[in-house]
Amino acid sequence: MERYKKKDMLQAVDTLLKANDTIVKTAVSNPQGAAEALVQCQESAIVLGTYIDTLDEKFAPLVHTLEEYCENIYQMSEGLSDENLCRKISKKIQKQLTGLQNGIKYEMPDDKKEVVFLPYKASMWDSLESVWKAADADPGCDAYVIPIPYFDKNPDGSFREEHYEGGQYPAYVPITRYDAYDLELRHPDVIYIHNPYDECNHVTSVHPYFYSKNLRNYTDKLVYIPYFILGEIEPNNQAAIDGMKHFCFTPGTIYADRVVVQSENMRQVYINEYIKAAKEMGLPGEHVDRKFLEKKFLGTGSPKIDRVLNTRKEDLEIPTEWLRIIEKPDGSWKKIVFYNTSVSALLHSDEKMLRKMESVFGIFKENKDEVALLWRPHPLIQATIESMRPELWEAYREIRDRYVEEGWGIYDDSADVDRAVVISDAYYGDESSVAKLFEKRKKRQIFQNVNILRGINCKKRICFESAEIINDTMWFSAANCNGLFKTSLCKGTTEFIGFFNENTLNYRLHRSTARHGNKIFFVPFNAENISVYDIEKKCFDEILLPEKALRGKFYSSVTAGNYLYCIPHRMSSLLVINMDTYQIHNIYNLDQKMQNTSKEGMFRGDVCVYDNSLWMASMRENLVVEYEIKQDKAILHYIGQKKQRFITICNVNEFFYLMDIDNILTKWNCKTKEIEVFRVIDYVGEIPAEAYVSSVIIGQKIFFLPSREAEMISFDISNESFSKIENSELEEESIDDSWWDKYCCFKLVDGQLHLFSARTKAHYVVDTDKMYKKGEGYLLPVKYYSKLKRQMSLEDCGMENEVISIFSIL
Repeated sequence: MERYKKKDMLQAVDTLLKANDTIVKTAVSNPQGAAEALVQCQESAIVLGTYIDTLDEKFAPLVHTLEEYCENIYQMSEGLSDENLCRKISKKIQKQLTGLQNGIKYEMPDDKKEVVFLPYKASMWDSLESVWKAADADPGCDAYVIPIPYFDKNPDGSFREEHYEGGQYPAYVPITRYDAYDLELRHPDVIYIHNPYDECNHVTSVHPYFYSKNLRNYTDKLVYIPYFILGEIEPNNQAAIDGMKHFCFTPGTIYADRVVVQSENMRQVYINEYIKAAKEMGLPGEHVDRKFLEKKFLGTGSPKIDRVLNTRKEDLEIPTEWLRIIEKPDGSWKKIVFYNTSVSALLHSDEKMLRKMESVFGIFKENKDEVALLWRPHPLIQATIESMRPELWEAYREIRDRYVEEGWGIYDDSADVDRAVVISDAYYGDESSVAKLFEKRKKRQIFQNVNILRGINCKKRICFESAEIINDTMWFSAANCNGLFKTSLCKGTTEFIGFFNENTLNYRLHRSTARHGNKIFFVPFNAENISVYDIEKKCFDEILLPEKALRGKFYSSVTAGNYLYCIPHRMSSLLVINMDTYQIHNIYNLDQKMQNTSKEGMFRGDVCVYDNSLWMASMRENLVVEYEIKQDKAILHYIGQKKQRFITICNVNEFFYLMDIDNILTKWNCKTKEIEVFRVIDYVGEIPAEAYVSSVIIGQKIFFLPSREAEMISFDISNESFSKIENSELEEESIDDSWWDKYCCFKLVDGQLHLFSARTKAHYVVDTDKMYKKGEGYLLPVKYYSKLKRQMSLEDCGMENEVISIFSIL
């Protein structure tokens, strides 16, 4: 029996019953309309009877009923002027149609539910497979897997080559050709898709017929399941959400009746961001109705996880050419490292990514006897290069072809990513949803840094962002591992003290420190709580935070008396802590006081203490917040232009100097409210936006510390002019790493500014008129390396150490 005929037949009979009731009521008053309606009823009955006649002979009585119905229709059309006759015939018709309806309903078999799966990339089939398996195993369901064609795009957005991957699916998956199934005619109950972009993808496009806005017309329920997995995000972590919110509002999420995401937390993220985007676009009704969206978005998990967890190594067929690379002479297997290069990393880094790939291949080629490299680039990487970076294509192809031709490593461009995940021992490469599959299989992941290339002499060096200098000793929290160290500034020797009590991210834990007696307080940036180290007792303690945030809690701190003031970055409140008792003396919510309550960082780094108040410059708006310590209240001072956003602040008595993101210095008198403006570009030439992150006053000069590529500058308060602070040594050694500010830490000691480079790991000193290198950088002593190598990230170990780091987790 063809699709939906039982349902259609019941609907048709119901329509005839309603028509019969209407006709008998209007036959006398509107004979022409009644006659036309009777003709339509007869035509419908003939179509219905013709179809039933093609079925089993046992349904012949139903055909006979329809024939009698047609005869009664004819008799009524002949006697429309006789109201009594019409009513008499109408009763016969009602009895006939009711019997017909019961016959169809109870004698004919029920229709099967029909479910269609429309994957486009075979390598993304794992995002739908477990759902298909459940539908295929359901005896009341007919499941169809229909791979659809897609096109690469030219840089101008026009279509290029057409692709169809119907022959690349596992042998156990029956494939139906897309041109052999008429969606409009069959109108399946459910359609599943994993491509949400319609025409909005810059690299590829499925055939426009299969855009979600079209498919929704051909089914009762359109379901979108993402082909990717994202890192888990808390619904209140807006900083992380901003990096993925574009996934939440696409044609697929807009037009689908159901959207299935990987977790309940991610479901809330999708709902929240969908509503925001819908409001911005002015979409009405259900698009901004949270109750409706709570039903639309489901957080029941990703089928990708189901598939990778259910794939067993012993059930896999390993290609012979792979085994040649994997097996040692004695038949045992080498350790296998899955190397992933992503689309986003390539678009972000361009030629630098190609150099990184060559560096990685060189290291693994040298170690091919112990480790087998399995390179699996993102399946859309070629199409991406050709569409969005065509100038890179020849260089990329040369690297790829050379890797394949040399044959010492595995090149996997097959549709089965789970095979590669299951046989590999560790993940290495760019951040990707594939890394989440390794996480689910409880295998380690190491992420590459495209800026670290082979040959850079930075292995085993320590990087840091927070430090206290006591006499000749610098105590610091390492930025590239969870450890406390101390260094002799005279001798340059470094000692590992111990681990902080941290279960969270093991990098950039702290960005600020404060000393109180024999204790050093480490203010959390990515750390979970405030850590305290007692130098005399040689022990750690901690102060638990009342409010949690994953990253970027506090950027800076300041002390006044025995109180520590933690200046919020992505936290909402100013924390005031008694350093004698470890008690949180006060929590003052500054976030509620501001006009701009976005989740951008609240304050960056600088804070001034003046006139019994803390003074902080807002990164969100043209605002200086004055927190009166004794009165425990905040006063908001809006300064200059509304579009300004201040990053640095320092003061000489009532005169405050504020640098904004456009490198304009505002001199503001907090008493008279008068302002003067100085443009850096007028003195030192063109510099990048947001060039400076902190400022510090030495004598009559303000030194502005650069964020990344800019040079340090100073502002002479006496003659109100800028000048550059040159340092050729740093520029020669600089590692172009966009993750770090040029100077990760600075301290003012005895009128000298001590700077520590995140890139060279070197120590510099600045006085009023010059800058010089004090130390070459602090090497991690070999005796501590075995303790820390599992924590030190590849970004800070250098390429020569990457293989060692990978070996350490295999």
